[in-house]
Amino acid sequence: MKPFLLVTIAAMAATIFPARIVGQDTLPVPSAVMPEKHFTVFEKYCLDCHDALTEKGKVNLEDLPFDIVSDIPTAELWHKILDSLNSGEMPPEDKDQISNEEKTAFLQDLSVLMVTARDILSDSGGEITMRRLNRREYQNTMQDLLGLKPNVSSLPDDSGTGGFDTVGANLFFSSDQFAQYGEIASGALNAALKVREKPKKTIHRIEGEEIVTQPLKLLTEQALARNKLALAYLAQDDKPPTDFGFRDNAHVNKQANRFKASHRESMDYLNRPESETGAILHHKKNRTPSIATPKITHGAGGKYILRVRAGHYPDSPEREKYLSYDFASGTLNASVNIGEVKVPGTVDDPSIVEIPVQLDPGATGAFVIRQRDYQDKASRRDINKLWQKKNGIGQPPSIWIDYVELEGPFYDVWPNPVPNELLPAELANETEEDYARRIITKFATRAFREKAPEPELVGKLVSRYLSKSGGGDTSFEAAIDVYSLILTTPSFLYLREPRTEDAPVPLSDRELAIRLSYFLWSSPPDEELYALARNGTLSDLDPLKPGRTDAPVKNP
Repeated sequence: MKPFLLVTIAAMAATIFPARIVGQDTLPVPSAVMPEKHFTVFEKYCLDCHDALTEKGKVNLEDLPFDIVSDIPTAELWHKILDSLNSGEMPPEDKDQISNEEKTAFLQDLSVLMVTARDILSDSGGEITMRRLNRREYQNTMQDLLGLKPNVSSLPDDSGTGGFDTVGANLFFSSDQFAQYGEIASGALNAALKVREKPKKTIHRIEGEEIVTQPLKLLTEQALARNKLALAYLAQDDKPPTDFGFRDNAHVNKQANRFKASHRESMDYLNRPESETGAILHHKKNRTPSIATPKITHGAGGKYILRVRAGHYPDSPEREKYLSYDFASGTLNASVNIGEVKVPGTVDDPSIVEIPVQLDPGATGAFVIRQRDYQDKASRRDINKLWQKKNGIGQPPSIWIDYVELEGPFYDVWPNPVPNELLPAELANETEEDYARRIITKFATRAFREKAPEPELVGKLVSRYLSKSGGGDTSFEAAIDVYSLILTTPSFLYLREPRTEDAPVPLSDRELAIRLSYFLWSSPPDEELYALARNGTLSDLDPLKPGRTDAPVKNP
């Protein structure tokens, strides 16, 4: 490890956990109090609308505590003040404006204090309120344990408290959430521990014209044929609309209007020479064309390479020269964005963009390539209307794709080591009860961040394992059941602060390692950090003394 990095971590420990480390003197607790001199800004520019009597917008600045961390609502209001002044939203244009000098001084103090406030509120000034892992921490912890990040979309959002997702008061736990965590744990365990055959590496190429152009040609031909029938019906008055394939007159008018609205756009696409050799991706009023890879169904995860040969149109705005790559486990319209990449080549001189992607075990679905969409549907429709007034067609295209290739999967290690680590083989002469006790104790110790489970808990879980296996479940199913229970216990889901009835107690090296790791990386300590804790050297804030300059540190 580089010495300066260990110094940095040690300094963080001294600053963030000032009075908690074994053997260290108590340091002042940080505070975030706005200087009272800034109340003159409120008096001159704000209290006409936001005093205790008026409270316009339900904002009372006259009685606002200048101790930013006095409570969460106070911190939230100071955060809104910072945003409003930075954006120029306040004061309103028809009111006296804050002078540059006053505004600069006010915002400089407030912005610095808000950073301090976030640290204090996120960590309670060194005294963690017992709280559950937030979504981010939970995903990272599960990945550390099982080798995959579970889908946590069913869990409630954690950032409801002024944007802070580590505030204990906001990270409560309900019975509904217990069931959700159980379902997530079972699904993740099944995905991670299932033994699969190694998939063969393949290369699939998807030609743009086959996915977008050819279907559009077919639809356009069908639209022309329907419109021809509509015109034939309208040119006579003897036969009913059903003779021409229409339900009634309203159906005829609907067909004619639809054709009028879309035909020019379709023909503009098909008349472009590049449409014959690829796909033109451009924003429609309601959607954007996309190219999907074949669905991956083996569930073994692995690394893939998405390879896209594409080019942008020379007159495209810079913001339009990006592709979005998503993963769709269900319908293409419900895909989850993975990332974005800029297309450097042009339509006349395309380039090949390679995108490395990773699938967790258990994931099935297709990768989806589309032009990056920086607008919501309503904005896209409005912009499309503006372009239609200019050119009669709509928003011009920005990106053309020749083909998309998907190569993989690749594996650094096969088979996946997680199943063998978490479900090892039975030892010689080992009874089923002894086997269950061994694997449950080992898994719970890892899940509880290197703390051995209570014997009473292990005994209950062993009894449940034996009951399941004796009732017809396989050993795999019995293990999934008890492991799921371990992953719904407070010892796994909660970060705990050691304390007596009236006050906190000093952190051990293990507890400090956990605090540091979740603060820096939102995940459990790795083996290197645990090793420092086991050696009893992590709480030593003199990292440059002999013998410590090569100590390991967790990579971000």
